[in-house]
Amino acid sequence: MMWAALTACFVLLLAVVLGAVIWAGANVISFLQPILIPVAIAVILTYLLDPLVTKMSRGTLSRTKAVALLFAIGFFALGGLAAWLVPTISIQSANFARQVPAYTDRARDYMVDLIYRFDQTFGLLGGGHGKAASTSFTNWLFGPAPSPSPRAQPTATPTASPQATAPTTEIIAPKSAEAYHC
Repeated sequence: MMWAALTACFVLLLAVVLGAVIWAGANVISFLQPILIPVAIAVILTYLLDPLVTKMSRGTLSRTKAVALLFAIGFFALGGLAAWLVPTISIQSANFARQVPAYTDRARDYMVDLIYRFDQTFGLLGGGHGKAASTSFTNWLFGPAPSPSPRAQPTATPTASPQATAPTTEIIAPKSAEAYHC
């Protein structure tokens, strides 16, 4: 009975030591990860390119010159890839930046339509009061929309009243019912 208990204690001790070693190894590897990843990539590239370097060094090239030639080919390939990708990404980013206002307008219109349909279906935003409640709610939620084109501001004259120069606010309203029947 004593040997069984002693064996169980040592098995438990072995499991704890094994778990501690695995935990410590995982922590060491996670600490050294910034160093180990480039080393692993270098080992893989060395393994994959060794046959090519060996074939190139059988001719007139030395092994050092063959490796230097492969590095040069790799750098030129990466440079060509960058020369092709950078202008493409730049053009696409500029196009996206030009289209962002249209995307935001479409998203705002979609949200207004969604709120309007929700209000018409469930009437929780003052459905008995009609369109004014949902319009005021959407204006409160999204704020008054900027006018699509800038207008020339009238010059203030001494005889102009404050009501005449007050800016008009745009009311956000849902699309007409015909827009949903495509």
